Amino acid sequence: MNISVDHQGPLIPDIAALVFSFLDVSEKQTVAQVCRLWYKVSYLPSLWRGITIVLPLDCSEVLVKSLSKRRIRKVNCSRANSEDLSILFSHLPEITHLNLGGCPQVSETLLKIEIPKLHQLEHLSFRRCGRLSDGVLEACGPQLKKLKSFTMEDCDNITETGFQGFIKHLSELEVLDLTWCEGLTDGCLKTLALCCPKVSQLSLRGCDWVTVLGIRFVVENLKNLSVLDFKWSHGITDGAVELVAKNLPDVTFLDVKDCPFVTSDGIGHVTKHLNKIKHLSFGGGDHMHFANNVQDIENMFVDISKLTELRCLAFDFCDGISDSAIHTLIKSLPNLKVLDVGYVETISDSTADLIGSHLQNLESLSLRSQKLADRGVAIIASKLTHLKTLDLRHCEISNDGMARMAPFLKDLKSLILSSHSKLTNVGVKYIANFMKNLTSLDLMDCCGVTNSGVAILAFNLTQLQHLNLSYCSRVSNKGVCEVGKYLKELKQLTLDQTKVTDQGFVYVSRHLPKLVSLGVEGCKITDRGLIKASESLSNLEELDLGSNLITDAGVKQAVVHLKGLTDMSLTGCMSITDASIESVLNELPYLTHLGIEGCLRVSEEAVERLRETAKSAISFF
Repeated sequence: MNISVDHQGPLIPDIAALVFSFLDVSEKQTVAQVCRLWYKVSYLPSLWRGITIVLPLDCSEVLVKSLSKRRIRKVNCSRANSEDLSILFSHLPEITHLNLGGCPQVSETLLKIEIPKLHQLEHLSFRRCGRLSDGVLEACGPQLKKLKSFTMEDCDNITETGFQGFIKHLSELEVLDLTWCEGLTDGCLKTLALCCPKVSQLSLRGCDWVTVLGIRFVVENLKNLSVLDFKWSHGITDGAVELVAKNLPDVTFLDVKDCPFVTSDGIGHVTKHLNKIKHLSFGGGDHMHFANNVQDIENMFVDISKLTELRCLAFDFCDGISDSAIHTLIKSLPNLKVLDVGYVETISDSTADLIGSHLQNLESLSLRSQKLADRGVAIIASKLTHLKTLDLRHCEISNDGMARMAPFLKDLKSLILSSHSKLTNVGVKYIANFMKNLTSLDLMDCCGVTNSGVAILAFNLTQLQHLNLSYCSRVSNKGVCEVGKYLKELKQLTLDQTKVTDQGFVYVSRHLPKLVSLGVEGCKITDRGLIKASESLSNLEELDLGSNLITDAGVKQAVVHLKGLTDMSLTGCMSITDASIESVLNELPYLTHLGIEGCLRVSEEAVERLRETAKSAISFF
């Protein structure tokens, strides 16, 4: 390593480089401030290879030049403007991964001129980007010959013409995500099928325009497909699933969850033809008619139990599932790593016994049943030593059950315990004492948890990044201030319908520097609290408010400070008027979505008028 400095520092360069290779981005930036040697070593390009940089709100040319020296090739720009991107592209023309999420301050002209110059791009993503147009895609297509992955999520401006003009040039494309793109047609899938033979992963989530005709184009031409995601797509039927199953035998991932027209017949085609499948997700979607009778469901689960390659199984429907069907499934699939059975009333302690005995490779488990109680969860915890994610919402777990299960879950990362009426501070103490590796905890509607319990959690679970205390009616400012005092890694905090007022709201806003999402819907926040809190939330991305004590004056002064917001919800703000909505839309440059619900003094006429010129989507209920 050729680094010449006058002062070697406490570590020689080679050793320093090895040590620094184990640090995350923020830690590298910290050690760079120690001495000149460490600065030079920590910014070696080899230590930044493969790292994705999130462009900050206060981006500068000095920062971008630093990224260039580190040879950064992966950049996420969710809140950039045209000037930011111009600087970025001029200094990093060899970017290989670019994610543009929203970016309402980026002009269509800039995208049309600058993106085609990025000839090394392999991965390009647009999410809820209102400036993405047919013209931009048509300009990019001929120039981005190396593109392997393209995401276009919730981009309503794109039509069949623009998509076809873009996709026909991408012969190297392997991954395509069109989630919630509502302006496309089956004709787009035809062009994709004919021009992109290497596509192996296709996501059409929420694409109701997809029909059997489009699926036929896909399955007849894209023989490399192994991943298909149709979740929330109402045009997907049993016939579409049959086409996939009969024509694409190498599919390993299929998600048809919340597709209301996929029934047990469709899953029957999967079990008959897709013997290599590793991920299968189905059910949900308010099925009116999933199966003709109970025997059909029994037979379906028997057939699923023969899919020995399955590693992830998720299903969600309430009626017709017997104990014997579930038990057959559990006994036959010992290699499962992810199991999500949705809300199934028949899941009980005896089922938990079988899960603990037969599914010991599980890393993620979701069980939602009021028949599952202390003994069952204790067995699961003691036997499933690889668990990282556990969802037990709506189960009947008491403090005693938590005492029995917590000691076995020391490596757990995510725990969901919403709606546990029997859980109190006593049970919470076991979580705090034993589950110190948790990064996500959901205690929504656990009404037995008070400020004391929250304080215990905050003091012990210092790695938490996501915390949901919504509808915990006994949590107030005292407990929330403890959260602000100790949970410095927290990124998402939900306090909806708690007893938090201005004091707690302002405290967490000032003391949680990494916070990107904050919810205080239904809390008694006043104009004064909103204004004071907003002064510390310039980097916040999502804010949910809901208080009849907030007025137009408070909103007008607060939004001046909330420049980083991309998503804002106003629920039950009875005192605000059309003026608040105008202030939000005029003052928040990076806003991509504004939700308005139950704000009775906001008029539908004003919302419709503002929609015509707004750069962000507006939901109004």
